[in-house]
Amino acid sequence: MPQVLITQSAWTTIAREVSFFDQQNKEAIIYPLFGFIRKDNCLKAPWTMLTLDDIKYFIVTHAFAPPRELCHHSVARAGFMLLSEEDEIKWEEALKAWYQPLCQRFPTLEIGNVHSHQFARYSTWPSSGGQSTDYYRIYKFWQHLRTRKLDTPLEIIICQGSYFRRIWRACCFGFGETQNIVSLGPAKIITDDHPLAAQILTPPFNLTSEGLFWKLEQSRKLPQIESFDNYYFGWISCKIRLAENKYLFVNFPPSFPSSNHVLWQTLDAEKKLWQPMKRLNVNGFNFQLTDLVKEII
Repeated sequence: MPQVLITQSAWTTIAREVSFFDQQNKEAIIYPLFGFIRKDNCLKAPWTMLTLDDIKYFIVTHAFAPPRELCHHSVARAGFMLLSEEDEIKWEEALKAWYQPLCQRFPTLEIGNVHSHQFARYSTWPSSGGQSTDYYRIYKFWQHLRTRKLDTPLEIIICQGSYFRRIWRACCFGFGETQNIVSLGPAKIITDDHPLAAQILTPPFNLTSEGLFWKLEQSRKLPQIESFDNYYFGWISCKIRLAENKYLFVNFPPSFPSSNHVLWQTLDAEKKLWQPMKRLNVNGFNFQLTDLVKEII
């Protein structure tokens, strides 16, 4: 199962809000931004559905505490009281002002959900049943993530980590093959500058000046390049025409060039036949698409 990591700054926000509402014996809700890192042996194209088995780490990099004056939490439910159109606008603007700039800068990120079961000790589990339950909300979130080719949600529920004093523990969950909830175990707190957090927060190479120059140089040297296309969670795919009805697709991970590998496969468009995906170790921006094309031809 994937391991869930939470940066210290995100955890500070989460723990602060949980502690605040715990003083009133109420649940709390916090919105995290998370990304994920694939397993090394995951050779799926960026337009192919990913499951829990394809993921090595989920990483929460940021967290947002909703305006407390709009919160309407209780001992066993977290929600909001938006009594007017002005309240709705205030809520939407606050959330969008926080996550939209971050997601535009880092397309590796997705907004998720964290809430608390302050009454539980050491472990807890999402509630199930009607539309007001955890499972219903998780299921709706899963439907959204499937549009981005991720076949599992990430659900985090905070509970007490000790029977004797208030220490918070993040219990994490995802979806199995039949949309059944499975435990991912407790989250681990990492420093903000942890290498895995830095990997998630690496802008795609085509958003950097060096990356744009490299991309233009590849197109100049190889006129057969038809496009560089952006895909889900920061992946970029380059489509190259090798011959009539034959194409090469080179898929760049979000952290390229520091990731030092690409995935590639060919397509016979007439026969609609994909060759197996292959992994190629490369030397960052020293990698030349012309060399790969020559090798294949």
